[in-house]
Amino acid sequence: TVKNTMKALGDNGCIRMEDDLEKIEDNSAVTTTVLGLAASNYYLQYRTPLQMREGAREVRNAISRMLEANEAQKVSADEKYDASSFTPVIKPKQLQPYEVAVNIEVAAVAHILYSLSQTHEFDEHPVRHNEEEHNAELSEQVPWGPDTSIPLGKKTGP
Repeated sequence: TVKNTMKALGDNGCIRMEDDLEKIEDNSAVTTTVLGLAASNYYLQYRTPLQMREGAREVRNAISRMLEANEAQKVSADEKYDASSFTPVIKPKQLQPYEVAVNIEVAAVAHILYSLSQTHEFDEHPVRHNEEEHNAELSEQVPWGPDTSIPLGKKTGP
C-alpha cells in the first residue's frame, strides 16, 4: 500500500513527512531528502543510501579510533620523566608533514570496500562461472587477503 511504501521510504531516510504515518491524507506534505535524491538520481534501491551513509560513518569512526591510538603511542614514546618528581614531562613535538600509517590506510580501504560490497544492490548477484577463481586471485593481491575481519577489527569465532 501507499502507507507502507511511505513508511519504508521514511524509515530509510529517503523522505520526510509532515504528518504522522497514521494521519496521512491526500494533502499531507512529503519532502525528499538528500538520501532520497541520491537513490533516485543513481537508480539505487531505497535502502542503499542510508546503508552507505552508515558505512561511511563506521569508516570515519574506525579511522578516528586508529588515529587516536596511533597518536597515543607517539605521545607515550615522547614521555620523559623528571628525575626529581617522577612525573612525566612531554617534550614539544616538531611539526611534521601529515602522515597516515599504512595499517590505517589499509583498514580504511578495507572498510570502504566492505561497506560497498554489503549494499543491497549486491544481494542477489550470483557468482558467475569461474568468478570464484578471479576472486581468489584478487584476494591474494589485497593486503588483508580473503579475511576482512582483521583490518575491520571484527572478531571471528566465539
